[in-house]
Amino acid sequence: EGVGVGMRLSVSLFATLCGSFQLGYHLAVLNAPLESVAQSLGFDAETFSGLVTSSLLVGSLLASVPCQLADRRWGPRQLLVFSAFPLIFGCVGSALAANVWALLAGRLVVGLGIGIVAIVAPRYISEITSSDARGASGSLHALLMATGIFVALVAAAPCDMKRADKKSATQWVDGWWRWMLVFGAMPALLQFTLLWLFSSESPEWLISRSMHEEARRSLLSFGMDEDAPGNDDDGMPGTSRGRGGSSYLGADPDRIREALLGGGAEEEEEGDHSLLAFFTEKRYRRMMLLAVFMPLNQMWCGVNALTFYSTSFLEKLAVPFPVLSSAGILSFQVLSMLVAGRWIDRSGRKALMVASHAGMCVSLLVVCLLQWIPSAPLAAATYVPLISFVCYMLFFGIGAGPVCWVYVTEILPFALRGTVLPICTAIMILANIAVGMTFPVLLDRLGVVGAFGPYVAWNALAVFACAFGMIETKGATKDTIAKAFFGD
Repeated sequence: EGVGVGMRLSVSLFATLCGSFQLGYHLAVLNAPLESVAQSLGFDAETFSGLVTSSLLVGSLLASVPCQLADRRWGPRQLLVFSAFPLIFGCVGSALAANVWALLAGRLVVGLGIGIVAIVAPRYISEITSSDARGASGSLHALLMATGIFVALVAAAPCDMKRADKKSATQWVDGWWRWMLVFGAMPALLQFTLLWLFSSESPEWLISRSMHEEARRSLLSFGMDEDAPGNDDDGMPGTSRGRGGSSYLGADPDRIREALLGGGAEEEEEGDHSLLAFFTEKRYRRMMLLAVFMPLNQMWCGVNALTFYSTSFLEKLAVPFPVLSSAGILSFQVLSMLVAGRWIDRSGRKALMVASHAGMCVSLLVVCLLQWIPSAPLAAATYVPLISFVCYMLFFGIGAGPVCWVYVTEILPFALRGTVLPICTAIMILANIAVGMTFPVLLDRLGVVGAFGPYVAWNALAVFACAFGMIETKGATKDTIAKAFFGD
C-alpha cells in the first residue's frame, strides 16, 4: 500500500518516536530562554517559572482520563495521529503569545498532546515489537525523549550570548524563544503525516476488538508472510519468520495467531482483568505496586530537577556558558541510552535499574557533601558538581530512563493496558509537577543539600526496591511474565 512490508514497521516506529522527541523537547524548551521570555512578555521569571513549567504538565494530566476512555474506540495509532493537532496548534499559539497567560494557555494545549504521546507511544511500540527486541525498541522512546531535551538546550545556545554580553545581544536573541516553540511543531507535522499515510494499527488492539481480518492485514503490513518458511502447518502466520527470513516483529504472535484462528483476545488470560480487580485483588498486588512505582520512581529520582532548572542552577555555580554546559550534561544521558539499548535485552531490566539508582545516589551525594566543606577551592566547588551531574545523567540513561515504560508495558496484561497506562502516566505527571514546583523553592530556602538531599534518599531506597521487588522480564513472553506474577 505504498510502503514496503519491512519499511512499514520502520516508518511506524520513526513516526511514533517523533512524538517521543517532542515529549523531551517541550519539557526543556523554555529552560534556558526563560529570562528572555519574561522580558518579552513582562512577567517576573522567579514568580512564574514554576507555572510555565507546570502548565505543560497540567495539560498532560488532563489528557490522561480522556485517553483512557478513548482507548475503547480508537487504537494507539489513531490516538497518536490525533495528538499531533494539539501539539501543532499549541506550539504556534505559544509562539504568538502576547502575554504570560496566553503562553500558559498555549503550553496547556501542548500538554494535551504530550499527555497522549506519553501514554500511547510506549504501548504502541510494545505492541508492534517482539519479546526479544522489545527492550531495545522500547528504550528508543526514552532515548528520543533525551534527544529532544538535548536539542532544546542546543537550540537555546543564543541565550548564552545574551548572558555573556547583554549590551551587544541583538533583538533577535530576545525573540529567539518564539522560533524555538515554532520548531516544536515540525516533528508533530511529520508524526501526523507518516502515521496517517503509511502506518498500521496495533494488531493486538484490533484483536481485542474482534477485528480479525484487519489484524491479519496489520500483521502482514508489519512483515508477516503467509508463505514464509516459519509458517505453521495450517497456513496461518506462526511466530517464527517474516519476509527475508527475519523474525516477525509483532506482539505475542502465538496469541494473535490463536485469535485469528477463531479465539478471542478476551480469552488471553483467565480471571478478572477489570481496573477494580487490579487495585483490590491480592493476586495483582505486586504487579500493581510495580506499575505505580516505576513512573513515580522515574520522576522522584530527581532527573527533571536538572532538566527543568539546570541552566539557572549552573549559573549560580558560576559555570561559564550555562546553557551549553546544560546541553553537554544532557548529551551524556543520550550517549548512555544508546548503550542501554544494547544492554537492556542482554543484562536484563533489574540489573540495570539497581546499577542506575546506585550510581545516581552516589553522584548526588557528592554534590551534597561538597557543600559541607567550608573551604573548598572555587574550581572544585564549580566543576565537581558539573562532573557529578554528568555521572548522574550517565547512570540515569542506563536504567531508570529507558527501563521504566518498557517494564510497565511488559508486565501489564493486554486487557488492562488501555486503562492502567493512563493512570501510570498521571502518576508520573503528578510526581513531575511536584518536582517542578518544589525544587526551586527548596533550592532557594534550604540550599543545595536541602534541594538534592531528598533525591539522594529516594535513590538509595530505590536500589533495594528494584533488587528485591522487580521480576525480571528480559526476553520473556507474556505467558511467562503472567506465570511469574500469578503462578500456574
